[in-house]
Amino acid sequence: MDEAETRRRLIDERLRLAGWDPDDPSQVTQELDIDLTGGAAPRTGEGRGPYSGHQFADSALLLHGRPAAVVEAKKASRDANLGREQALQYAQNIQQTRGGPLPFVFYTNGPDTHLWESGFYPPEKIYGFPTREELEWMAQRREARGPLSVELIDTAIAGRLFHKDVPLPFIQRVFDVMRRADGHTFQVLTKRADRLERLAPELPWPANVWMGVSVEREDYTFRIDHLRRTPAAVKFLSLEPLLGPLPGLDLAKIDWVIVGGESGPRARPMEPSWASDIRDQCRRARVPFFFKQWGGRNKKAAGRVLEGQTWDQLPQTDRLLVAHA
Repeated sequence: MDEAETRRRLIDERLRLAGWDPDDPSQVTQELDIDLTGGAAPRTGEGRGPYSGHQFADSALLLHGRPAAVVEAKKASRDANLGREQALQYAQNIQQTRGGPLPFVFYTNGPDTHLWESGFYPPEKIYGFPTREELEWMAQRREARGPLSVELIDTAIAGRLFHKDVPLPFIQRVFDVMRRADGHTFQVLTKRADRLERLAPELPWPANVWMGVSVEREDYTFRIDHLRRTPAAVKFLSLEPLLGPLPGLDLAKIDWVIVGGESGPRARPMEPSWASDIRDQCRRARVPFFFKQWGGRNKKAAGRVLEGQTWDQLPQTDRLLVAHA
C-alpha cells in the first residue's frame, strides 16, 4: 500500500471517524501550500523547481479557517516516526508565514498515529484523531497555559480527570503515560463514577493503575457499583471525608478501603463507631483496611490511631512504589 492509498483508505477514514470530512476544504486542506517566497527560509529540503519556495503539508485540520493541526502521512509499511521532524517543520513554517499559534503536529502511517505538542509535551502515541470540538478544547487549553517554570498547577482541576468537559483523547493520553511509567503505581480517584464506567472500555488498564471512587455518605454508595464494573486491576474506595455511617457495604470485587475524617477549620466530625464498623466489614470481607486520619482542625494532633492501633493494610500486589495522580 503506497502513501496515497494509505492516506485514502486508512488516514482519511480515521479522520471521518472523528467527524472530519477530508473532502470538505473548509475542514481539511489536502496538500496545504506553505508559501515561503515572502522571505522566510524553508526549514526542509523542499522547494526546488517550479515550486521553489513552497512546501506542501499532506493535510491540515482547520479551525475558524486557519490551520490548527498538520498531519504528515507515511505509507503503512514505514515507521510513522519518520514523519515526525518533517511535520514539525511544516507546523513551524505555517506559524512563521501565517502567524498565530503553532499548529498541533500529527504524524501517522495509518495504524500508528502520534501527537506532538512541541514546546509542551514530548510526542505521544494516540488512538484516533480528536474531533473538532476536542481540537478546539486543546487549543484553548494551550492558549491559557503558561511555561512550566512559572506555572502553578491547580491540583483541584488536575484531579478532575473524568469531568464531563475533559475529552476522551486527553484521558487516553493520561492513561497511556501511566502505562509507560510502569515503575510507579498510580492511584486515580474520582467522584464521577458513571463517566468512569462509560469510558472504561476505551481506556488501557495496566496493572500499575489503581482506580478508586469517593464515597462520603450512604447516598453515594452507588459509585461502588460503577467502579466494580471497570477492568481496573486494583479497585479501591476512599471513604473520606467520612460524613456518616456506611452499614452493609457491598465489598465484592473491591481490593482496598481507605477511611479518614475531614480536616480543616470547618471540619465536620467523624464518629469513631463509623470507622470501626467499616473496619469490621472489611475484616469479614477480607478486604485490606487503611485508616488515614481522624482529621479535625489539627489533623496531626488528632493522629490516626483507631482503637489502640494504626491500620496500614494495602492491597495484595507485587508493586511497592505508590504515587498519587
